[in-house]
Amino acid sequence: MSTAERLREEGRKQGIERGRELGIEQGIERGREQGHREGRAESLLRMLALRFGFVPAETERKVREAPVAQLDRWVERLLTAPTLDDALR
Repeated sequence: MSTAERLREEGRKQGIERGRELGIEQGIERGREQGHREGRAESLLRMLALRFGFVPAETERKVREAPVAQLDRWVERLLTAPTLDDALR
């Protein structure tokens, strides 16, 4: 194997390793984001139940699938909304 071939092979191995590292880091970050969203959804569902009583399954599904920005808007509305429907509008 020539020097150029060895250098190419070393570079290829380093590239593969770096790609693995980045993949793991990105996976960890995605996991954190998902955990953050799920925690917010769970908290909102508890608050809705305390404020309005029973939370229908369809509403629970809607909350669990919502992005963080939407969950934040609903939390703010929860404080002043007279009904569950108003809180999640």
